[in-house]
Amino acid sequence: MRMVPAQVPTYPRPWVNYALVLTSIILLLSAIAWDLFPGYRAFFVVDRDARLPLRMRSPEEFTRAARRFEHADPVADARQALLHRDTRLWGGESFGVYIPGAPEVNVKSYERIYGVRLFYSGCASSVEEQHYRQSVEAYAERYNQTILGAVER
Repeated sequence: MRMVPAQVPTYPRPWVNYALVLTSIILLLSAIAWDLFPGYRAFFVVDRDARLPLRMRSPEEFTRAARRFEHADPVADARQALLHRDTRLWGGESFGVYIPGAPEVNVKSYERIYGVRLFYSGCASSVEEQHYRQSVEAYAERYNQTILGAVER
């Protein structure tokens, strides 16, 4: 009598690399979130400046912040930042990031290349808040134009 070795069942190897599929799905969802949710970008290239409270509540806070920007020298601040190789631009966030002083067409590329530090730019519901927005946007426009002028030379 002849002995036949026991046959062990073999299963075909899966042709799908599940780790690759899972990684691709995560990257796809990240890319979608990058475009749909402006706040998601804050974890990557957008920096919220520590000097500016993002949720100012009282009119006095808006007035103090407006005075701080009115008395600041954006050109000198931009040159000082360039000395430290800091090319981040000032931007506001309302329904997406906008960068005063930069062409509207290139906002995403400016975010990616230079980085953006955000200032609070919610809906202006008071005179003080409107004054703050005007002063911070004027500061940001001169600051950004100085940075872009120096970097693009």
